[in-house]
Amino acid sequence: MDIAHNFKIKTSTDKVYEALTTQKGIMGWWSKDCDITQKVGEESHMRFNKDGKIVEMQFRVDTLQPGEKVSWSCVGNPNPTWIGTELRFDMEQQGDEVNFSFTHGNFDDKWAGQPPFEMTKEGWDHFMNSLKNYCEKGEGQPW
Repeated sequence: MDIAHNFKIKTSTDKVYEALTTQKGIMGWWSKDCDITQKVGEESHMRFNKDGKIVEMQFRVDTLQPGEKVSWSCVGNPNPTWIGTELRFDMEQQGDEVNFSFTHGNFDDKWAGQPPFEMTKEGWDHFMNSLKNYCEKGEGQPW
């Protein structure tokens, strides 16, 4: 079971790659409080303030292909639906736009229609818009 988003971003693959792989980039569209690594095999940490409680997520960096692909595996998250899932970001330059594809995959089917999975889908709707805004306008809506 996967969550997928495909859209165009009016920017370069360099800008999208920076948004996905750097501290400044992640803070611009996803997590205002994070520690981001740029080394395959190491873990990045994102923290979110949810109703006064800090929620921390950990992701192992699996793939870094500049201008093409980034992938992470979720190795820590209080939301049990995320553990063992993969986040994959693919990009391809086409003229002055980037064809962008995001997949958050490998969810266990038992979570279909359940609140933790539905909350995840809604969250990615927000953050994919935030990523697009950050890459195109320089300002996203991170939490």
